[in-house]
Amino acid sequence: MTRGRRRRAKSAPYNPYVAPPDRKPLLAILDGHGIIHRAYFALKDQPLVARRTGENTSAVFGFTNTLLAVIDDLKPTHLVVAMDLPGPTFRHARDASYKATRFENLKAQVVNSLAVVPELADGVRRDIAEAVAAAESRDQIKEAIFATAEKAGVGVETKREIERALGPIEATWDIGRQIGRCLEMMEAFNIPVFSAQGYEADDVIGTLAVQAAAAGIDTYVVTLDSDLVQLIQPNVTVYMMRPYQRDHVIYTEESARARYGFPPQRMADFKALRGDTSDNIPGIPGVGDGTATKLLVQFGSIDGIYAHIDEVKPDKLRESLRQYEGQVRQALEMATVRTDVPGIVLEMDEARIGRYDRQRVLDLLRDLEFRTLVPRLPPVEDGYSAPSAAAQVPAEKVYRLVTSETDLDALVERVRGAARFAFDLEAVGSSPFHAMLVGVAIAAVVIIGGIELLR
Repeated sequence: MTRGRRRRAKSAPYNPYVAPPDRKPLLAILDGHGIIHRAYFALKDQPLVARRTGENTSAVFGFTNTLLAVIDDLKPTHLVVAMDLPGPTFRHARDASYKATRFENLKAQVVNSLAVVPELADGVRRDIAEAVAAAESRDQIKEAIFATAEKAGVGVETKREIERALGPIEATWDIGRQIGRCLEMMEAFNIPVFSAQGYEADDVIGTLAVQAAAAGIDTYVVTLDSDLVQLIQPNVTVYMMRPYQRDHVIYTEESARARYGFPPQRMADFKALRGDTSDNIPGIPGVGDGTATKLLVQFGSIDGIYAHIDEVKPDKLRESLRQYEGQVRQALEMATVRTDVPGIVLEMDEARIGRYDRQRVLDLLRDLEFRTLVPRLPPVEDGYSAPSAAAQVPAEKVYRLVTSETDLDALVERVRGAARFAFDLEAVGSSPFHAMLVGVAIAAVVIIGGIELLR
């Protein structure tokens, strides 16, 4: 039996490589959101924290480490990253229950965490549980908890106990900031990032892979998600990361078929038949991996199954397939990666590796305290120079501290006369509900490099 080619993660010193200009193109498409989330949750109990700033950098390190490892291992000539955008997708519009279990599990985790607060009366606990159940976002969860506690007359000390109980869970909610840092890293490396409102990163990856394959470009999809093996075709290979084994598997048409027992293009059919709990996609009751695989081997696809439904054995399975046909076909739609996302256009010239400002990347790595990654940076392409920033005009730092009502009145009048203004809050503590406010900065005019940006 042919198996996927496995490679252990390297621990030897890196020998950075940049492909020669005349080498045949090889494109790597990274599943950015999947890689970032896996790195984040893998280290949530023992996060990496920058000593100087106290910033959690687990996901940023994991993503950057993976990026450099992929460049070293595959030696691609070109690289792009696909990311999710906030908000619902067409799948949520088709089925409101899509991925709903993930948020429901989070709500249950929050409510269970309050068990360590003995001062909460049973009635208050029930009220909090009901308020949390009605929440539609993470922010609303915490707002609901403290609004309910306030309404019930819960004391200050008990509120502090609630805050402490929620601390370990809240610590996993700062992933948005780390995603921002990862995007900053991609920008520093001059890596194109693709996203599309209303679609998932998987769909963006599918669209890019199909465009590259159509142009005859060898393409590797770097991911942890088995959903993406359905994209495999003669020019598209899947580089499946396996973090628990600390290695990866290269899936081609042949090795993926050997691994799963059916053509990789039928992965969506497989998940529609047996279900996918992570995405809250229901399968046919009683159909597991084995039965789903046998059906696909015998009939080729869901369409093939229903075209020959009278040939399905045993009778009970045939009747289940008939009973749940509508559900199965909807599940197939949900599990199928789109390859026609509007507005996604692959520009290979913009994706070439080695065209980046090395000093900018070095500064960012040092700011994040990722010194061990510095020797692994790929060389800058010969003859490439980063676009020079506009000449910076030294600007005098002018600020005024408001220490009296007269100063405050003058500031108010200045802001009223401005079309727009900027403000920033300085606080001690990470909680938006209980942090101590220590200052407010307000600007009616912002000047950077001698250019007035805001008035």
